Amino acid sequence: MLGCAINCVPFFGNAVTTGYAIKGMREVMIGKEGMPQWTDFMGLFFSGIKFFVASFIFGLAFLIPLSIGLFLFVIVKSAWAVILGFFIIMIGGIFALSSSFIFPMAAIYMLKCDEKLKAIFSFSEIMLNIKKAAVPYTLNVLIVWLITLLFFFVSISLISLKIGFLLVIILLFYLLLIVTYIFGKLGESLGDIVIDRINLVEEDLNK
Repeated sequence: MLGCAINCVPFFGNAVTTGYAIKGMREVMIGKEGMPQWTDFMGLFFSGIKFFVASFIFGLAFLIPLSIGLFLFVIVKSAWAVILGFFIIMIGGIFALSSSFIFPMAAIYMLKCDEKLKAIFSFSEIMLNIKKAAVPYTLNVLIVWLITLLFFFVSISLISLKIGFLLVIILLFYLLLIVTYIFGKLGESLGDIVIDRINLVEEDLNK
């Protein structure tokens, strides 16, 4: 319940609970069972911020086409702009699905690389590992998508209640724990994945 209470605090609390879930995911990946301890809140906060930044970067694949499409819809408004805007938004939707499919492996890879944000740009290694575990990875992603979709519909039904918003925040925290646990187990099953250690070591030496 502590996590639910912390998650009610905008931004800082959200980052801390996200960092906590990521910490749990990392522990699952190395074979530890049980919930992690609530320690080093600032460390959890910065870990959550890294995850937010990584999510935002992957989300740009959808946000940029969406912004262009909406601009053509709302500002330009001509017939050709509406058609072009609709087409661009559809392409953005395809990019969004692709990004949401790849991002879990990017998160696993980032944790394998000691949470170095640069690791999410190692697309060749990320795609290589997706190919390495194509079937179990795809099944896990589809399961998470279904769970997230279920959460969305439950949230819609709860939000009209007096304490609906609070219930949604509580469910969101548990959704985060479930999703990170699923991908943590996937990361554990992958074992030693390919890591571009050379670039990461060179970056450390140049600091």
